[in-house]
Amino acid sequence: MLQHPSVPRQLDWEAFREYFSSNYISAPRTIYRGIHKLLPGHYAVLEGGQFRQEPFWTLDPNQKYAGSYQEAAAECRRMLEDAVRIRMRSDVPLGGFLSGGIDSSAVVSLMASMSNRPVRSFTITFGESDFDESRFARLVADRWHTDHVEIALTPNEFLDHVQTVLGDFDEPFGDSSALPTYLVSRVTRQHVTVALSGDGADELFGGYWAYQSALNMQAKLRRVERWARPLAGLGIPFTSRRSKVGRWLRLLRMSPEDRYLWGLDLFHPQPRARLEELFSPAAFAATGAHMEAEASAGQRNLFSRFLADPVKGLQYRDVMRYLPDDILAKVDRMSMLASLETRAPFLDHRLIEFAFSLPSEWHVTRDDTKRLLKSAIGDLLPPSILTRSKMGFAVPVRHWFRSGVLHPFYERIFSAPMAQYFRMDTIEQYVKQHKTGKVDHSGKLWQLLAFSLWLEQSGLSS
Repeated sequence: MLQHPSVPRQLDWEAFREYFSSNYISAPRTIYRGIHKLLPGHYAVLEGGQFRQEPFWTLDPNQKYAGSYQEAAAECRRMLEDAVRIRMRSDVPLGGFLSGGIDSSAVVSLMASMSNRPVRSFTITFGESDFDESRFARLVADRWHTDHVEIALTPNEFLDHVQTVLGDFDEPFGDSSALPTYLVSRVTRQHVTVALSGDGADELFGGYWAYQSALNMQAKLRRVERWARPLAGLGIPFTSRRSKVGRWLRLLRMSPEDRYLWGLDLFHPQPRARLEELFSPAAFAATGAHMEAEASAGQRNLFSRFLADPVKGLQYRDVMRYLPDDILAKVDRMSMLASLETRAPFLDHRLIEFAFSLPSEWHVTRDDTKRLLKSAIGDLLPPSILTRSKMGFAVPVRHWFRSGVLHPFYERIFSAPMAQYFRMDTIEQYVKQHKTGKVDHSGKLWQLLAFSLWLEQSGLSS
């Protein structure tokens, strides 16, 4: 598109602000003004010179499951087995990603239970123990006698591919797990052509801490909200966003959706103040009305479909935004960059519709997550897999920025083009604080690195 003379290369400031809040840019926006993404679950029609988008699939918020919890667990198992069976149909070699978490472990276990030969499984390992899940993956591999491959990655292997990986997204993409996703796909492709993954289970069955956090916050606020909300409105003008009291008063005034977005912001806990410190005066002025950490009309619409159940509303928002624009964008692009096809059984539309028909307390409580999924597949997995804390698929960029592994990329962050958008003294402060261990700024520094690499190839108009 950018090669066409009628398409200007101009920054979309709302997308710019969103990237520095969410790590990605959600549909319909892109980083370029005037270029848009197709909304998830939609197709495009060009007819009679007119362009429109129409949905081909939507979730019905009124659909309710009529059975018991035990019946739902059995139905979930049946649906997941069928979803895996369908996605194992292949004329080419096939395997599965195995991280050691519940989701990929369930998929690989079901694959093994249906196969008459050892399933091929693939795990990525790091030198840093905080990020290494290989021992859990090995438990599953040993239980099901898979043909297991462990891929040990060094910092240098990541450095060799940073520019290639981040350049493949065409716009800034701040999820650092894109790198290991590409590298595990690259090695997996040496053995198989298709790989099954556990993507989607966290969103459907309540695996994220934010859902528990929403329940805990709701319980606390319910006791005081009736009288505290009006008082919070009176007190906000007299408190600082930086103070603990000021933050709590603003939380009291927020909707559940705004609280969720506020909690996700990397420049939390005072997004506007922090971004004013980071953005250059010109960039800060250009972002204008997009600076407040409140939900847009489109975000509110996503959330309000399940307004009677705030947890389910957050799950729906993640299914329609975070999942397609971060998780699936990352997995699809990185696997195809390595010529590997990935398939996600949890994203079978029947399973999605079923999961959303269940009461959210069957998925998430203040003390547990993925309750129903664990009940459905618990007999397949070693007990330690079911009880372990969620780790997430992350790389040790915190250590790498601190140890100097990523030092060759610092010059990109401090380049002259970056000075048009950011205050260099603030970035220098981030680097110094992170190196001394005072504050973990690795997420912010990675965002800035990804933006700087994109900026080099963007050809933006002035």
